[in-house]
Amino acid sequence: PKFQPLLGLANSSVLPPQDSPDCLFHEMIRLLELFILPTVNCCSSLVVIFQPYTSEDGREHSELVRSAALIIYHPRYNSGSLDNDIMLIKMATTMDYSADIQLTALLSSCAKEGPKCLFQTANFPMCQEAYPGEITSNMICVGFLDGGKGYDSGPAVCIGKLQGIVSWENEYALKGYPSVYTKVCNYVDRIKQIIAA
Repeated sequence: PKFQPLLGLANSSVLPPQDSPDCLFHEMIRLLELFILPTVNCCSSLVVIFQPYTSEDGREHSELVRSAALIIYHPRYNSGSLDNDIMLIKMATTMDYSADIQLTALLSSCAKEGPKCLFQTANFPMCQEAYPGEITSNMICVGFLDGGKGYDSGPAVCIGKLQGIVSWENEYALKGYPSVYTKVCNYVDRIKQIIAA
């Protein structure tokens, strides 16, 4: 599979959380040399796996495994509703930059919905109609209403800034059921405090 160079992701395969206790790189974003940002329900171990992948120029890359030095869960993470589904992992060693593995910028404020940012927040009908009572103010909906065109569990990036990381989605990308992402802009201050410490 090919990816937008901006995202710099490593693999598009998706395993259910219960079958993938290790962290897969397609579910995370690198924030700094040592930090990555996955969701809690996709990642539960001290091992980070950067899966084998094919870069846009056709080169094959082998699996990389990195140990986590520190895992920081959000203190108000709710495993039932998946509210506050975000965590930080500090890797024990750094990763090398490449055309396929890159840093993604943290935003300074929440992006506006519109033609450049194709997502909806919790107060919009699409989210609530698809998942009545399940969408919180810490979530955004990303995807296509006609189904079958999901984002393959990659991050939601708008105008070069990270907006969301996939939290949960309809397994079959059915019509009318967008993917639900953790709204990263709600956590920027906390992320910056942790990284600076």
